[in-house]
Amino acid sequence: MSKHNKPPKTVDEAVDLLIEELSFGDRSIIANIKEADLGILNFAIGIRVKDEFELEKGNNLLLQSCLSQLGKPSIDTDLASAFIIKRLWERVQHTPVLKIVK
Repeated sequence: MSKHNKPPKTVDEAVDLLIEELSFGDRSIIANIKEADLGILNFAIGIRVKDEFELEKGNNLLLQSCLSQLGKPSIDTDLASAFIIKRLWERVQHTPVLKIVK
C-alpha cells in the first residue's frame, strides 16, 4: 500500500483504495482465504490499514463509518481495521480472480 494524500472518510473509500493497490495475484490470494481465517489477513495488513488510513491518529469520519455499519455502541482501531479488511475480502469475492479448485 502506498501513502494517500487524504485518508478515506468511509469504509467504501477505504476498500476502494485497498483494491486499487492490489495486484491480480494478491486479490486471488485474498479471495481464496476462508472467512474463518481472516485473522491471518488482519495480521498481515491490519497495522498498515490503521497507519495509512490514520485510524490511530483520530480519523473520526472513517471510524464513524465503520461504527455505523457495524451497529455497535463503540469501536476501537483494531475492530475498525478488521471490519475494513473483512469488507475488502467480501468485495474481492465478487471480482475476477483465480480460485483454487479442490
